[in-house]
Amino acid sequence: MVKPECINKVLENLNNGMKNYKAEFLIGLIDVNEDSYYELLNFTGALIKKETYVLRDEKSAIISISLVLFAIREFQNGQFWNEFATRLDLDEAEAMKIGKKTFEEFCKKNGLYFHVGNKNKGYVTSILTHAILPNASMAKFFEFLHDLYFRDLEEDYIDAEVEELIQYMHRLFSKYLEDDDISLIVQGSKMTIANQQLPKAFRIAFVKAASVVAPIIERLLYYINQSNYGDVIEYLENDRFDTYFEHSSYIVKERFSKSSNRKHGVERVKKFQKAQYYFEQGKLYLQIPKQIIDSDYIENDIFIEVLNDNSIIHREKVLLTKSRLFFKSEQTIVFLPAFYSELSFRLVSRHEVIYTSGDALYREFIIFDLDGNEIRPKQLTDDTVKVVTYAECEVLSDDAQIDSSYMANYRALAKMLYPLKL
Repeated sequence: MVKPECINKVLENLNNGMKNYKAEFLIGLIDVNEDSYYELLNFTGALIKKETYVLRDEKSAIISISLVLFAIREFQNGQFWNEFATRLDLDEAEAMKIGKKTFEEFCKKNGLYFHVGNKNKGYVTSILTHAILPNASMAKFFEFLHDLYFRDLEEDYIDAEVEELIQYMHRLFSKYLEDDDISLIVQGSKMTIANQQLPKAFRIAFVKAASVVAPIIERLLYYINQSNYGDVIEYLENDRFDTYFEHSSYIVKERFSKSSNRKHGVERVKKFQKAQYYFEQGKLYLQIPKQIIDSDYIENDIFIEVLNDNSIIHREKVLLTKSRLFFKSEQTIVFLPAFYSELSFRLVSRHEVIYTSGDALYREFIIFDLDGNEIRPKQLTDDTVKVVTYAECEVLSDDAQIDSSYMANYRALAKMLYPLKL
């Protein structure tokens, strides 16, 4: 049997991928059309049956690619070697023997990922890792992403929050790399990520080839966000993940319409993301947003402490809420009895500080709009503002009317117009 010309192109793509991605290259990144896929499988069957011959390295590459592409396109999450052998009309024992040996040698020789578990070598796990995600698992995977978007990201795509999500997933998956399912229990509540919804091999691919897999998740969440708000989806890669999203009416239409209350044209609500001050009826408050709590700490009581110059002025226990993947602290509003120029807050688990705001809240003065929301000096316009600072501070302004009122150790100055000098 003569080697089909299309296989040379597949091998060229393989070599280019290994060159570009090096150790993080996953064979499943290779994309072939239907005709090329069938010719590749037929030729692989002939190689295993010894009906045709090529150089040893080339044979190893062709068989390895066929194993991964079969896992993507036709594997139904059953008995891999039985399904593969049946598809190529091979003896199962022979297909498994040659397939295992060839795939391991190919990966190790080319510096690609090969899974070695705590007890055994994971041949099928390695193949599925290189597949990233079989098409048979796509529906459950998209359900998981849908839950991430609506429950963890709270129906919005904000770069910083998506990046935080990706980093958390990497830490979580790294801890449970050998587990089929991920199960966490906190405050009597159980959270399970089943292998059927987020396969172990996908989690391994995410951890071992983050530069390849993380952008796929980010991109799909971006599409979900566009669909949620009725925007025209701008497909960025046109790979099999994009194709599945585009043609999945269940995911894009019915599931969104049931789970989201938003409608086309509805203005997006700006979410409170960072700790900031709030001023209402002459009283000063600190608003602390939800914080992601790492799975290492969810079994312990967690406290929030507000400090001024390292002295605790407020402490309270934090309640945790469970979303799809995260545990988060509830948003907290703390009344401040005085003005503090070196204010900070931290989250504490037992005696360990798991988060601190550092100097992000340090202020010599705080500027608010008339609704009491903090605004930064660079955001000032000609609108009337309120300024809170120490009572003894001298405040200078150009051509502005000043009304002062004193509370505790600070005063609030209203009707101050930009520009403002302190």
